[in-house]
Amino acid sequence: MFLKLAALILLCLLHGFTPPSASASSPLTLQAGKSSYPLAGHLDVLKDPTGTLTIDQVSAPGMDSRFKSDKGDVPSFGMSKSVYWLRFTISPGTSPEQLWLLELAAPHLYYVDLYAPLPGGGFERMQAGSMRPMTVRAFPHINPVFPLDFSGAARTFYLRADAHIFAYFPLTLRTPEAFAALNHQRDIFSGCFFGGLLVICLYHFFLYLSLRDKTYLYYVFEIFCVMLFELATKGFLLETVAAGHPELNRYTYLTGVFASFAGLLFARNFLATVRNAPVVDFMLRLFMPITLMVIPVALLVSPAAGRGILAVIAVCNTIIALAGGVVIFRRGYHPAGYYLAARIFRIIGLWIYAAAVFKLLPWNFETLYGIQIGTVLEIGLLAFALADRINVMRQDKEIAEAAALTAARESEQKAIELAEEMTIELREALERQNRFLAMLSHEYRTPLAIVRANLDLMELQEPETGDTRGPRVTTMKHAVGRLVELMEISLQKERLNGFRSAVALEQLELVSFLDSIVDSAEGLWPERTFVFHPDISAAMIMAEAATLKTALFNLLDNACKYSPPDQPVEIECRIDGNVTVVVIRDRGTGILPGEGQKVFEKYYRGSGSSDTSGSGVGLWLVRQIIQQLGGSIVLEEAANGGTAAVVRLPLA
Repeated sequence: MFLKLAALILLCLLHGFTPPSASASSPLTLQAGKSSYPLAGHLDVLKDPTGTLTIDQVSAPGMDSRFKSDKGDVPSFGMSKSVYWLRFTISPGTSPEQLWLLELAAPHLYYVDLYAPLPGGGFERMQAGSMRPMTVRAFPHINPVFPLDFSGAARTFYLRADAHIFAYFPLTLRTPEAFAALNHQRDIFSGCFFGGLLVICLYHFFLYLSLRDKTYLYYVFEIFCVMLFELATKGFLLETVAAGHPELNRYTYLTGVFASFAGLLFARNFLATVRNAPVVDFMLRLFMPITLMVIPVALLVSPAAGRGILAVIAVCNTIIALAGGVVIFRRGYHPAGYYLAARIFRIIGLWIYAAAVFKLLPWNFETLYGIQIGTVLEIGLLAFALADRINVMRQDKEIAEAAALTAARESEQKAIELAEEMTIELREALERQNRFLAMLSHEYRTPLAIVRANLDLMELQEPETGDTRGPRVTTMKHAVGRLVELMEISLQKERLNGFRSAVALEQLELVSFLDSIVDSAEGLWPERTFVFHPDISAAMIMAEAATLKTALFNLLDNACKYSPPDQPVEIECRIDGNVTVVVIRDRGTGILPGEGQKVFEKYYRGSGSSDTSGSGVGLWLVRQIIQQLGGSIVLEEAANGGTAAVVRLPLA
C-alpha cells in the first residue's frame, strides 16, 4: 500500500549510515558442503556521484585507496542517485562446485552490471536491473542474478549499481540447487500471499453483492490496489507485464496512487466519517482528488520527484485516516479500534523491513517479509473490523426497530385515545343533532297541525260555499300528512346513522300496502296517472311500514320527475321463487350506460338530472332501506323506453 513507499523514503531521508572503513575486505573462500554465502563483510564500496567511471578506471591499481570496506550485514547508503561500485573477491577453496549464482535481492535498482574477469585479461559484462528487458539479462529473474564460474584461482569481481532512488545491496552467492530451492519457497510464499489476497477480494465482493454495502466494495478495491502495488514493488509486474518494456518501470510507483486513494475511500466509508467526524470527512474528501493529481503530475516531473510527491501525500493521508480512527474510536465506535490496529500492524511490518534495509535489524525471514506479514495481519484485522461493523449495524438496527416499535405502540395508544375522544365527541354531536331534530319536529308539528285543521275546515265548508277547490285541498292534505309522517320518522334515533341499526320488523301484506301507497301518490300527484298491475292477490313480507313507504315514495317521486306529464307511472308486483318483485316503471329518457350502480352512491346525480331538483340522496336512502330489509334494488332500461326500478324483497 502507500505506507510502504512513504515510510521507506522517510527512513531513507532520516537514517544515517555508517561509513565504510578504509581497509580492504577479506576474500570469500568457498568450502565443501556449503551451498549459500552472504557477501556481507567481503565487500568494498566505491561511490561514483557522477556515474562516469568505467570498469577500466575502477579496476586500475591506483583506485584501491578509494574503495572502502563495508562490514555491515547489508551495504546500505540511504536515498541516493549516485552510482555505486562494489568489489569482492571469491576463492574456490575446497568447494567442488564450479557454477554459482550471485543474487542481488533488490528488484528496484535501475541498472546493474557485473564485470567478471576473463582468463586472458579484461572483463565480461553481464547486465540486469529493472530498466533492462528480460531478454538482455544474464539470468531471467525479478532480482538481478548472475551466473559465476569458479573453476580456477580466486577472482575479483566488480558490480556497478545505479540505485537512482535508494541504495542497499543484499548480495548472496548460492549454488543453482540452493537457489532453486529458495526460489521455490519464495514462489510458494508469494503464491499464498497473493492468492490469499485474491480470495479475500472475491469473498468480500460476493458479500457486497449479497449485502449491497459499499464498504465491502471499497475494501475489495483497496485490497486489489495493495496487491497491485506489492506486485510492482516486488518486481512481478516487471517479470510479466513490463518484461519487454522496462521503461514502464519508471512509473510503477503510480500503483501507490491507487492504493492510497482506495485507502481513503475505505476509511471514509468504514469509519462513517460523515456522521462520526465531519471535519475528518472533509479532510479525506479534500485529499482524494489531490492524491489522484499525482498521475498527471508524474508525466511532467521526474520519477524521483513523482515518488517524493506521492510519499508526502501518502503520509498526510495516513495521518488523517489514523487521526480520524482515534477520534471516532474515542466517540464509542468500536470497529474503529480494529481499523487502527490493522493499520498499525501494517506500519510495523513496513518499519521492520525498512530497519533491516538500513542495518538496524538483521536480515532474516521476519525482516525480509515484514511488509507481507504486516499486510496479512492488517487484512485479517480489517476482516474482523468488518464483522464487528456488521454486529454494530445489527445492534443499531435492533435499537432502531425497538424504538420504532415503541413509537408505534405510543402512536397506537394515542390513536386509541384520539378515537375515544372522537367517539365521545361524535356521540355528543349525535345527541345535539337528535335534540335539534326533536326541537325542529316539535316546532314544525304545531304549524302543520294548524294547516291540517284549516284544510279540514275548508273541506267541510265546501258544500255550503260552493267552492270548487276541493281536489286541491285534498292534495294539500295528503302533502301535509306526508310531512307529518316524515317528521315522526326523523324523531326515531335509530334512523340517524345511515339506517344501519336494527329495526323492528313486522309482517306486512304487500299488495294491499302497495294499493294504499298508490292511493296516497294519486293524492299527492293528482295530475299524474298511476297504473297498478298486481299479478298476485296477496304476498306476506317482513318489513317496517314507515321506512318501506319512504323508499317506495322516493321511487314514485323519481318516476314522476323523469317522465313526461302525460305518460303513466306503472307499478307491478309479482312473486319470483321465494322473493316478491316490485317494479316501478316510468316513460322517461332512461339512464346512461354505466350509471346503473353510480346513481345509488350518496350525493351522485345522473347525467340527465341537470334540469330537475334533487340532492343525490334519495336513491342512496332507498338502497339503504331495501338492503336493511334483506332485499335488493336495481335500475334497468324498460322495454318500451324509460327506466324500471326493480325491488326484490324476501317472502315472510
